[in-house]
Amino acid sequence: MFDYKISFTNAMQKIEARRWNYYKESFDQYAIDKLALAHRLKLPQSDIINLLIGGIMKSSLRATALTLNASTVEEFLEKMRLITNGHSEKYDAPTKPLETIHLDHFGPLEKTEDGYKYILVSIDAFTRFTHLFPTKTTNSKEVCENLRSLFHIIGIPHEIVVDRGTAFTSSEFSSFVNENQIKLRTVAVASPWANGIVERLNRVIKSSLSKLIATPEQWKEKLQTVQFIINNSVHSALRTTPSKMLFGLDQRGRADDDLKSLINNLVDNQNVFHNQRETVRDMAVCANKKLREYNRLYYNERHKKPTSYKEGDYVLIRQLQNKPGVNAKFASKYKGPYVIAKVLNNNRFVVKDIPGFNITAKPYDSILSSDKLKPWVKPLIPESAND
Repeated sequence: MFDYKISFTNAMQKIEARRWNYYKESFDQYAIDKLALAHRLKLPQSDIINLLIGGIMKSSLRATALTLNASTVEEFLEKMRLITNGHSEKYDAPTKPLETIHLDHFGPLEKTEDGYKYILVSIDAFTRFTHLFPTKTTNSKEVCENLRSLFHIIGIPHEIVVDRGTAFTSSEFSSFVNENQIKLRTVAVASPWANGIVERLNRVIKSSLSKLIATPEQWKEKLQTVQFIINNSVHSALRTTPSKMLFGLDQRGRADDDLKSLINNLVDNQNVFHNQRETVRDMAVCANKKLREYNRLYYNERHKKPTSYKEGDYVLIRQLQNKPGVNAKFASKYKGPYVIAKVLNNNRFVVKDIPGFNITAKPYDSILSSDKLKPWVKPLIPESAND
């Protein structure tokens, strides 16, 4: 009994340590690995669902998952699949500022003394001009309040792109966009291929804040500095700064008499600057279209149609870890053969030892996705070997 408790504790630690890295894998890949770890524990369906939710790192997606009313694991996975399965759809690239803006929540972060824990991120899809708002929650009320302030400064966009987090799927947010006659486009939560502009920006925010603050609670004090840095740094795709794209010039770091002089010079040379800005924007339109097309083709080429298997098929399993003392360069990349014992939904399979031909002392029984399998082909034996 004592040994069983130790092994159960260790197994639970491994399961809880498995987190969803949504920048590198799909939700299905995460769920398959976690279910494989929990396969032998015979846990109740509700406990397995809670373990899957506990491994979701993105706060908006975790909050959405908690609201799903699912009685079985399969039902929960189906509902999560509707939320998280992104597609590489082709949309027309924006050709002017405020045509499309992307929104997302970044956090949770260390709570500040005045109660702020999140950042509402807004980025213009054409100019890449960014606004960062500290927020205490991820609810719709704070989102609408910050957007009202933003729209009073820059104007109302034609379209807003958001994920399916609870803040953006509420009736309050829907009423807000309808009142302002804004088109709302929702994409898969935490899917870089679907909302890549804002997901990449989140990584820049994280990297910039970590370099500027001495303690985690100071992030709010440096948030405007990070916003200024992002808007006045040359963007690799646009080959210019977001500020120059939007205003025709880079922003100054502080207000002084030189700024007044600069504004006067801008008035005198309005036509020159206007022509330069239009030229830069035309170049950015071309760069945006080429980059979007490249990313779409790259994604579609790398995501090939998975191999299908049926019960009774013999397969090889990819070696994810090498045995201690074995040179990885010369080790086989696959082990087996094993047999497909059962076909599950969404390219998942129960894989077991071939009856009577166990490869290891411990019977093998696991759930794997098709990308970790390949068909086993019976090796050809030369005729001379039978003589």
